[in-house]
Amino acid sequence: MVRLQVPQRAAAVAAMLARRPDTAWVSLASMGAEVLCAFHDRATTAPVQTVLGELPPRCGITATHAYRVLHVFFDGARPPTTLASALSPRQVEQLRPRATVPAGSAALRELDWPLVEALAEDGRATYRQLAERTHWHESTVRGRVGELIDAGLLRFDLDVDTAVLGIATRAMLWLSVAPSHLDAVGSALAGHAEVSFAAASTGPTDLIASISCRDDAALYSYLTDEVAAIDGVAHVETVPIVAAIKRHVSVDAAWVAALSRR
Repeated sequence: MVRLQVPQRAAAVAAMLARRPDTAWVSLASMGAEVLCAFHDRATTAPVQTVLGELPPRCGITATHAYRVLHVFFDGARPPTTLASALSPRQVEQLRPRATVPAGSAALRELDWPLVEALAEDGRATYRQLAERTHWHESTVRGRVGELIDAGLLRFDLDVDTAVLGIATRAMLWLSVAPSHLDAVGSALAGHAEVSFAAASTGPTDLIASISCRDDAALYSYLTDEVAAIDGVAHVETVPIVAAIKRHVSVDAAWVAALSRR
């Protein structure tokens, strides 16, 4: 994960990063003066550390902070509170991801990548379309997709306009935590309904969390009630998200087009 301070050209930098196939999500933050970005690193792709060197030399970056995610406490498998409240407990349970294969008994193989990349391009593709893309038999595709889902190695995310769910305020929290409390604090954050992502990382802080709240007042209450009650948190930096330019691997084409003109 990377934080870039770009006071003058943050929008243009965000648009450039959103076009990259190795970016998972890109957001504008801090009144549009900062870019937050997450990269997926694969051995067959260029190392993430070369990314900044590929940006134009005059793109206006004044400061950079890079974080390596070391341990994920929560990565969005729980529906947002406002969405879950519209569903029955049975419906929520049906949507909950399951790993039926014991951890460590299955692994993603190099041969699986054509299938994974086809699903990343279109998560709603039929088994027949996936078979055409991978040149596998349709029954092979169906079986392998089932195996990867059961092993917890493959899951499907749905990007939803958070405003539809009554969520007007989103923010990233960068928390400094004593090492002896790191696991406990991360686990506590993972249990909060406002948290869509929480992970331990390298860098100047120890924990990163993505927060979704109804409004600014709800964010204030969350920080002063929920976060303040967790032992071991020494410092919290709250960074408001202005716009989501890219979520997972789906790009908001209208945003990128608009930003590219700036």
